[in-house]
Amino acid sequence: MKRLMLGCVLGLSVLMAVAGCDSNPYPKDATITPQAPPPVEPKPEPTKTYELSVPSTVTCNEGILCTVPVAFAMTGDLPVISFENLPAGAAFDPASNQIRWVPAHEQVSDQLYVVFVNLRGNEDTDIHLQRAIGMMVKAVVP
Repeated sequence: MKRLMLGCVLGLSVLMAVAGCDSNPYPKDATITPQAPPPVEPKPEPTKTYELSVPSTVTCNEGILCTVPVAFAMTGDLPVISFENLPAGAAFDPASNQIRWVPAHEQVSDQLYVVFVNLRGNEDTDIHLQRAIGMMVKAVVP
């Protein structure tokens, strides 16, 4: 009985092996045709966002510290901030993100000092934001 079962199993295995081989998987000339790998989709560039906020006008008093907040944010790049037309004695403090200025008596005027604040990325010089601040200096009456 065991022999009969073993013979049936062995015969069935040979029959399945022969029936499953319709063609030789190995070519006679022993050449293998390589297949190109699937195309790799490029990863999208990270989105860069730029935000810059400053007050449109500021009134400062002569001889008294005047601070102007400069709020900026950037994703995807390191921010580079610059200024145009800062009045004499004014400077940007990066620790507090403020323009700090003590206007002198000679800077008292009814005209606005127009200061431009520029924000751009460290790597991308084509994209930038610019905002203007109108700064007026009033005389302090003793």
